[in-house]
Amino acid sequence: EIAAVEETIHILNSDTAFDNFDKTVSTASFLQIGSRRGAAERSAERQARAGAAAVLRAAAKRVGLPALALLASSAQIDAFAKVKEEIDKMVVQLTKQQSDEVEHRDWCIKEMNDNNRSTEAGYDKQ
Repeated sequence: EIAAVEETIHILNSDTAFDNFDKTVSTASFLQIGSRRGAAERSAERQARAGAAAVLRAAAKRVGLPALALLASSAQIDAFAKVKEEIDKMVVQLTKQQSDEVEHRDWCIKEMNDNNRSTEAGYDKQ
């Protein structure tokens, strides 16, 4: 699973993926404006995960199956921590890219306006 996630992250970070993203989707459409899960729900989920892990550990001791102990430890680990970290990095990259593009767009508009003014000033002199 980890290898598949790493490969997916590599594909998503490729230049081709960024180009396709720029062509098909505006970045504003992915803006999260709210969350339905509050802190209490996340805390309840953590408690449920910890309870399940405790039950699995107890069962692993009783039965003597190492696979249950492994399952218990994996129940406590946040399986998507690395994915969340990569998404956060991507958000930072996209935010920087967006600000750079806005800055470049503003520069282009300023240059076009300067060029139009100097062209019209040349016509006025004639």
